[in-house]
Amino acid sequence: MSEGSEDAAAKLYSQGMKFANNSDWPAAEAAFRQAAELAPKASLTWLSVAIACCRQGRYEQAVLAIEWALHAATPIRETPESVLGVARWEAADWRGVEEAFRPLLQKEPIDAPTHLFLAIALINQNRVQEGIDELMAGYRMEIAESES
Repeated sequence: MSEGSEDAAAKLYSQGMKFANNSDWPAAEAAFRQAAELAPKASLTWLSVAIACCRQGRYEQAVLAIEWALHAATPIRETPESVLGVARWEAADWRGVEEAFRPLLQKEPIDAPTHLFLAIALINQNRVQEGIDELMAGYRMEIAESES
């Protein structure tokens, strides 16, 4: 990515945050999506798209944005639970994804992808608020990681 597109993506992301702070979720989503097109490997931007979609009740679009964030995020630690969870995710077995990943919340270190896989599983089970809670936990972890 060129420095110019990186700067443009950062400006669009900042603009999206201003819209989000004013609860203008359609405008925030549009700005975040434009930023994500310029910086597709920026997981925080994709998570911001997902949050904006959730705030509008557009959960299918939110799940797609979370999946893009997972592709851009640091890979999940390989554990027996995560291997099983990813296999169940690939099979669209949402209850199975939850069963596999939930125990990882009790094992340090907890990583952002664990929360994101759970968010997808919960939203797809129509347990939207729980899914949003996991999305926000993953988002906060990604922010903390980007600031360290």
